Amino acid sequence: MKNLFKILMLLAFAGSLAACKSELYSSLQEREANEMIAALATANISATREGTKDGAYSVLVEGSAIPDATRILSANGLPRAKFETLGKVFQSGSMVSTPFEERARFMYAMDQELAQSISQISGVASARVHVIMPEQAPLETKKEHPRASVFIYLNPGVDIRGEVGTIKTLIVNSVNGLAYEDVAVALFPAAVEPDAVRSSTAIASIVPNGFGIVLALMGLAIAVTIMTRQKRASKVRRLS
Repeated sequence: MKNLFKILMLLAFAGSLAACKSELYSSLQEREANEMIAALATANISATREGTKDGAYSVLVEGSAIPDATRILSANGLPRAKFETLGKVFQSGSMVSTPFEERARFMYAMDQELAQSISQISGVASARVHVIMPEQAPLETKKEHPRASVFIYLNPGVDIRGEVGTIKTLIVNSVNGLAYEDVAVALFPAAVEPDAVRSSTAIASIVPNGFGIVLALMGLAIAVTIMTRQKRASKVRRLS
C-alpha cells in the first residue's frame, strides 16, 4: 500500500509540473488579453490570463505551446502595436522647444493617432500612416499640398477594399488642407501566411505535450526503480 501511495505521489508531482504554464506576453490591457485568449482558443491552444498589481494582464500558455501560440497571435496582429498619444509625445523634457522639434513631434503624434484609429477596424492586423506636410517659406509662391500614405496589414481572409474610401475620408478630415486624391491606401496581407498557421495549429492539436509525457515517464521510472529495490531488499532479508 505504501508503494502504491509513493507511485501516486510521484505521478501527481510529474503531472503538476507538466500542467505548469509559462508567461507568453505581459503588460497587456484586459481587452487585448481577452482577444489573445480567444484567438488561441480557436486554434485549440489553452491559455489563461493573470492580473498584476499595476492593473495590467499577462497571458499564460503551456511551455511547449509557446512557438505555435506566438505564430497564431502574430497572424492575428496580436499583441497590437503600441501607439503614442498626443499628450505623451508633447511631454518635453526641455524648458524650451525649437519650432523644428515641435513640428516633428506634432507630425509623429498625428501619424500615431491615425494609425491607431485604423488598427481598430475589424480584420486589420496593424497599420502605419505617413503624413507629409511641406513647410512653406514666407516668400515662396508655389504652394505644395499635403500628402498621406496609409499601409494596412490584414488578417488572413479579410477584405476591406470596400472600406478604403471611408479610410481616406478619415485621413482627409484629420489633416488640414489634405485633398482626397492626395491620400494613397495600400493593403497587404499580414506577415504570417495562413497555410503555415493552419499546419502549425494542426500539429499542435495532434501532438501531445511532449514535456509533460517526459516528466510522467520519469516519475513512472523512478517509481518502478523504488519498487524493484524494495523487492530485492525484502528477498535479501528473507534469505538471511
